[in-house]
Amino acid sequence: MDGIFNILKPPGMTSHDVVAFIRSRLRVKKVGHTGTLDPNAAGVLPICVGQATRLTDYLLDATKGYRAILRLGIGTDTQDAFGQVLRKAPMPHIRETDVRRVFQQFTGEIRQIPPMYSAVKLGGQKLYELARKGKEVAREARPVRIYALDLLAFYPDDNGFPSLLFDVVCSKGTYIRTLCADIGLALGGNGHLAYLVRTMSGPFTAASALTLEEFEALRTAGDLAGALVPLDYPLAALPACRLDAAAAEAVRHGRSISAGYTFISDNGGQHVRLYSAAGEFLAVGVRQDDGIIKPDKVFV
Repeated sequence: MDGIFNILKPPGMTSHDVVAFIRSRLRVKKVGHTGTLDPNAAGVLPICVGQATRLTDYLLDATKGYRAILRLGIGTDTQDAFGQVLRKAPMPHIRETDVRRVFQQFTGEIRQIPPMYSAVKLGGQKLYELARKGKEVAREARPVRIYALDLLAFYPDDNGFPSLLFDVVCSKGTYIRTLCADIGLALGGNGHLAYLVRTMSGPFTAASALTLEEFEALRTAGDLAGALVPLDYPLAALPACRLDAAAAEAVRHGRSISAGYTFISDNGGQHVRLYSAAGEFLAVGVRQDDGIIKPDKVFV
């Protein structure tokens, strides 16, 4: 079995837990995910099976989408609702117009300091391991990109702790918890992530994702094949080539080609999808300056 399952991860499970669940049900060894989702968050988690696990390098950079709730006036050590409250001060003066103004400051390329409760490694040790020991270390800010930040609803609060419902589309490596905390600071107070669901990971969306219960029902009924996404589906943004018989045979054996290919789509990218004349997905190649295409990963 080779392909990708679009899974809707439930809250309370780690991404590794979902991988272990799928592996145990399919009884295959090669199973992996394309980007960690926080244990307390729900949402889209593409799971690669078989040959698809070799696609991970191409999928980790995929754009992500989230729906989140930011609670203002309360700061926590984990930057979400599951941590210890560090600061609590009402923000009754905040209005929707203030939020929209600040949101504009967080659109485009911004810099984030990774939270201590994260899997980022420093000196070979994960930050959350240090945080659990009560240690806090200096971290360098990293650039991330916010492609869209849309306020969906503003909920005032009689006690001065309003909430914001928003959608965000962002680059890999963006911490929505940190985004919430930074927005709170920009509004003159504190804030934390109260709710999070990943709505999109590259071309995979929540609308087409399977819950684990739905996955299990399909497996029991023997209908999983219809839910298995083809290997080349998440690579649709890459240029594509159709090969003649000789070039296809060379690629099947991992050999570079300098002729016998025709671009059927081309956006100038370096990595290229390679197909046989019959439309079979063969490999991902890397094109060189001299026109040679070198197979990077062969899937047949």
